[in-house]
Amino acid sequence: MTLEQYLIKWDGKSVAYLEETFYVFKDDKALSSTLIILLEQVALQAGATWLLKHYLHASGAIKEKDVALLFSRLSTIKDWQAKLHLLQCLPYLPISKNDKQAVDSFLRACISADNKFVRAWSYQGFYELALRHCEYRPEVQQLLACALQDEAPSVKARVKQLTKKGF
Repeated sequence: MTLEQYLIKWDGKSVAYLEETFYVFKDDKALSSTLIILLEQVALQAGATWLLKHYLHASGAIKEKDVALLFSRLSTIKDWQAKLHLLQCLPYLPISKNDKQAVDSFLRACISADNKFVRAWSYQGFYELALRHCEYRPEVQQLLACALQDEAPSVKARVKQLTKKGF
């Protein structure tokens, strides 16, 4: 079975199934590239991004060209879980000068999401962007300060962690 077929068969819930899928494909040199290509299919986005996040946790890196391809596809991500997984991937990914606008646009869309997890992790994403591109730091500091005043308690908890870290 192909990776696409595994993702099609996934019930949308079973983490054990995704872990098994990862185990089957973990040694495939094209795994990250294939997962990024599969993001074109909205129905596969949640599973593909979960696997990508798991891959990054395990290996720590993907090829530079794959990072650029991933960032070029951010605007096509529709599934809230996929958005969350990609936000959780940002600490593992370099954000080049060429990619920062795509990441910025994605984060701005996510920060106003209805889902609290997506919002919380979008603040983390802005923090990661500001770590790599210092011109974002003043704006991100302002965003974090506003979040501490206006956001839900669960979002504030993540923001507090970020403000403790500093830049």
